[in-house]
Amino acid sequence: MHGFRRGIASNLYELGANDKVVQRILRHAKPHVTNERYIKAFDPAVLAAMKSLETTLDTLSQCSATVQQVN
Repeated sequence: MHGFRRGIASNLYELGANDKVVQRILRHAKPHVTNERYIKAFDPAVLAAMKSLETTLDTLSQCSATVQQVN
């Protein structure tokens, strides 16, 4: 459950939500809990690798659909 909450907090923050807003959404009484334990910075190298994986999976999915149409 904490992993889910960390994901929500990090994604909201990355999308531009103020850390106080994220704190209120998670219902934390103390802002340092939200900032230190829940909001995690995204590593650009990890984001690039995941985007590459997404592109590859989309390409494979499209190829698979084409092969199924031919058969």
